[in-house]
Amino acid sequence: MEDAAEQVLFDGEVVELLTLLEQNQRLEFAAPLLINASWTGLWLDDRLTTNLNLRYQSGFDRIEDTGINEVVDGTRYDVYDFVRYDDRINVDLNLQFDVLRSKLGTLTLDARISNLLDTIPAPNSAAVTQPYQFGRSTWLGLRYKF
Repeated sequence: MEDAAEQVLFDGEVVELLTLLEQNQRLEFAAPLLINASWTGLWLDDRLTTNLNLRYQSGFDRIEDTGINEVVDGTRYDVYDFVRYDDRINVDLNLQFDVLRSKLGTLTLDARISNLLDTIPAPNSAAVTQPYQFGRSTWLGLRYKF
């Protein structure tokens, strides 16, 4: 947690970090438009089920550390400014295929691909505190139901 007395430079003025970050709450409340859509299809005599999920998020601005430091009156401050996050579309795909159907049970192949288009939330979304970016991930599994 940030120190309540920590001061930073924003718009040429020294301000308390917590006071500045409170402005993000107002920005987040007024911004982005979110649209979710899902489509499911059955194919090959209901042996293959596909599910496609789309999520659209409109662009928004957020106040963040720019990674720049400036000295004012002999004191060094982190510089904060507005960072623009562009519109984003995320697509997930799930597939289930019944490989084997018999009186004894059903063997199903399950494949899931998250972030199919491998979109990055923002060019600067990796930080020292969280150095990993979520990219495309896949999962494969077999399920036997008897």
